Parts: sequence; C-alpha cells; structure tokens
Amino acid sequence: QGLVEGDSIGQMAVSGSRSGLTSEKAAQLFEEWGPNEIPAIATPMWKMLLKQFTGTMPFMLELSCVISALAQDWPDLGVIAAMLVVNALLG
Repeated sequence: QGLVEGDSIGQMAVSGSRSGLTSEKAAQLFEEWGPNEIPAIATPMWKMLLKQFTGTMPFMLELSCVISALAQDWPDLGVIAAMLVVNALLG
C-alpha cells in the first residue's frame, strides 16, 4: 500500500525498496511532471531595495527624518537620512 491508493512511488518509499525507479518510469514521470527542480523566483533589485525601507527600525528613522524636517534641524536630518540609506544598502 502506498500513501495514496494506487500510488506506486509511495509504495516504493513505504516498502523500503532500494532499487529506485526504472529508466522507463523515470522518463514517464519526467514527461508527466517535468524536471525535479524548484523554480527560481527572481525578485527585481529595486523591489529588494524598497523592501529595506519597511520595518520597525527604518520606520523610526523615517519618522525621525520627518520630525527633523518639521523642526528645520537640517544637520540631524542629514545624519538620520544617511543612516537610513546606509541601513538600506547594508540590508
């Protein structure tokens, strides 16, 4: 008995068979399911960079930038903005 009714692959796993798949069965499964690989999900670089500006720490830095700008404290704004950019580039 396999894991599912009529599951010959599951039957081999349960039975402890060491012989593996025959070439014909491997070719049949390859035709049916394709190669045994996980497709790579390519995330664009710009999306990864923008994702670095989300989260607790970047949010606190962004809020600090807004407060510094409202207070017209330009040196602090520059330092905090630089910290935000460095955090994003290192992440």
